[in-house]
Amino acid sequence: CADSPDGMSPSMAADSSVRTAGAHSPRGGPALSPEALHVSQIAFRNGDRDFLMLDKAHGKIIVFEHGSPTFSGAALTGENLADFLAPDAFSKTFAEQKGLKYKVTPAGRYTVSTGYDNAYGETLDVNEVQGVDWDIAIHKVWLGAPSEHRDARLRSPRDQDKHITYGCIDVDGSTMRQLLDRLPDEDETPIYILPED
Repeated sequence: CADSPDGMSPSMAADSSVRTAGAHSPRGGPALSPEALHVSQIAFRNGDRDFLMLDKAHGKIIVFEHGSPTFSGAALTGENLADFLAPDAFSKTFAEQKGLKYKVTPAGRYTVSTGYDNAYGETLDVNEVQGVDWDIAIHKVWLGAPSEHRDARLRSPRDQDKHITYGCIDVDGSTMRQLLDRLPDEDETPIYILPED
């Protein structure tokens, strides 16, 4: 992503209460929600061993190495809780996407590749979600609108506080370094984005 209102922002080319995660990792890694545990089993059956998972409902990004979760960190996602992009999103520029209906982090299995943005540094760009002049990426938290309190939202234990971006996945600098260090040196790493519901 590039400048301004994070999330689904212009691409570089354009220069409730707390829910608890009840399931635990089978090998002592980070705790997984029941949904995350279920999807990790699907990933394993699909042949994915090294991948990322975004648990939107709980505001967590999880790294899996050799089929086991090894790291998790807080993540902010789209303000809209929908799991699908608006039907006209891909035909609109970032500036044309007005309103909550466009602020979505879509659910599904995608892949990410390492990228770079002048505002955020290294990014993990979602290859299958590229718009006219925007994309969805994992990047360091955008702090350009202090009234949104994104840094505090990342630290909040409340799941509902994690929904604020335009669609991108915001993480703190330490989490971003962990993601980049732990991912395999491949052009495309799978990411499973769990649906909100």
